[in-house]
Amino acid sequence: MAIILGCCLLLPSSEALLRNIFRNQRRENEQRQREQQQRRQEFEHLSFGDLLNVAHLNKEVADDVFKQNFANRTIEIFGTTEFDLGENLIVSDFDIQIHDYDIFEKTLKRFGDVIEKINIQLFKADDVNRFAIASEIGRYTSNSLKSIRLVLCDTKMIDKFEKPFTKLEELIIIGDLSPSNAIYSAQSQLKKLNTIFPNLRKLSLDPLMISDPNVLDVQFESLENIHIGFLNVPHEVPVDVYSNYTKPALVTLFRKNQIIQHLQMDDCYSLDFLHMAAHHLTILHELDIRFAMLKEEYQGPILTFPYLKKLTISLKQNLDFFKGVNLPELKELFLTCTSKSCRDFPRKNEKLIRLHINGYKFKKGSLSKLDEKAPNLEDLFIKGDSNLDSSSIIQYVEQSLNLKKFRFVNPDDAVFKNLTEHFHQGWNVEQNNFIVTVERQ
Repeated sequence: MAIILGCCLLLPSSEALLRNIFRNQRRENEQRQREQQQRRQEFEHLSFGDLLNVAHLNKEVADDVFKQNFANRTIEIFGTTEFDLGENLIVSDFDIQIHDYDIFEKTLKRFGDVIEKINIQLFKADDVNRFAIASEIGRYTSNSLKSIRLVLCDTKMIDKFEKPFTKLEELIIIGDLSPSNAIYSAQSQLKKLNTIFPNLRKLSLDPLMISDPNVLDVQFESLENIHIGFLNVPHEVPVDVYSNYTKPALVTLFRKNQIIQHLQMDDCYSLDFLHMAAHHLTILHELDIRFAMLKEEYQGPILTFPYLKKLTISLKQNLDFFKGVNLPELKELFLTCTSKSCRDFPRKNEKLIRLHINGYKFKKGSLSKLDEKAPNLEDLFIKGDSNLDSSSIIQYVEQSLNLKKFRFVNPDDAVFKNLTEHFHQGWNVEQNNFIVTVERQ
C-alpha cells in the first residue's frame, strides 16, 4: 500500500522508513523528558547558591526551579558598607541579598531572563561599579523585570539602560541624602523614564529629586500610582514634600498624567495640595496623605473627588478636614487623628462600608451616632483607647444590619467576657493581643 504525503507518493519501503523516523523521534523525546525530570529532581532541593553554580548544566530546568523556589524573592545588590556582614550571599524568605559584584553578575547571566524584582542599594560603591551594574541589569533583565528599586543611586545610572524594560511596572528611586549631595539635578535622566519604562504603572520618588520645575515634564501611557515621599529619611525629619521647590514639578506631572488613580503623599504641610490634586487628577480612586504641621486651614471652595473610593489620611492638628471636601463615592476610610482634628467626622455617607480609625476617642453614644452617619458599614476597626463598654458595643452590633466585622482595642477582660456570653449563634468573638474581633459567621 502506498501513502500520499504532500505531493509525493510513498512506496511501502518509504512508509516503513517514515514510521521508523517517527518512532525514533518519540524515543528521543521520551529520553529527553526522563533526563529533564532527573535533572529537575537534582536541582529542585538545592540552595540558591548551589543552583547558581550548576545552572549552566541545564538552563531550562534551572530557570524552572528558580521560578518555582525563588521568583517571589527580590534580588538585592549591596555596595560597600561601613560594617562587614561576613557573607556575600544571604537568602531569606523575602529576598536574596548579594554583597559581591561577581556573584550579582553571575546571577544576572544565569537567571536574568526570569528575574522579576531587583533592589539596588549601593551605599559607597564608586561610579564605575554603579554604571557597570546598571548596564548589566539592562542587558540581562530588560524583558523580564517587573520592579526595580534604586537606593542611593545616581540617576545617571538610568542612562546606562540602553533598551526599554518592556514588562517593568514599578520604579522606586531613592537618592543619597548625605550633606554633599542633598539636592539633585536629575532632569535629563527622569525625562527619559517614559521611553525606558514604557509600561510603568507605579512611580515612587524622593522629593529632593524633583526640585527642577521641568524634571517631571513626562507623559506616561499606563501610569496609575504615584508616591512622593522621603523613603529613606526617618519619619521625624521635618521636610515638606509639597513645597515651593516641588510644587511646579508635581503640577506638571499631574497635568500631563491625569490617568493617575492612586496618589500617596508623605508629610504634606499645606491643604493647597488637595486643590491641585482635585483639579488635575479627576479620576483619582485612592488617596493616601499624611499632613504634618499644617500652616493653615484650607479657605477655598469645597473640593470634590467624584470617583475617590478609598482615603487613607493622617491629621496631626486641630483641623476640620472633612468640612472642605466632598467624597460622594467614598467606600473605605482609614483615618488617624485626634478627637479635636475630627470635629466633623465623618460626614454622612451611606456608601461607606469600611472604616479604620486611630486616635479618635469614642465615648458612650459615639457608636450610635456613627451608625446614623455611616449606616451601611461592614467593617469597623477602632484602634487606640476606645473607652467603649460592652452594652454600647452590643447595641451597635445588633442594630447595624450590614456589619460583618467589628474590631477594637480592649484592655478590659470584663468587656470581652460580656461579649462572649451575649453573642452565640451567628457571631464569633475572639481576642488576640488586646484586640477583640466580633465577626458575623
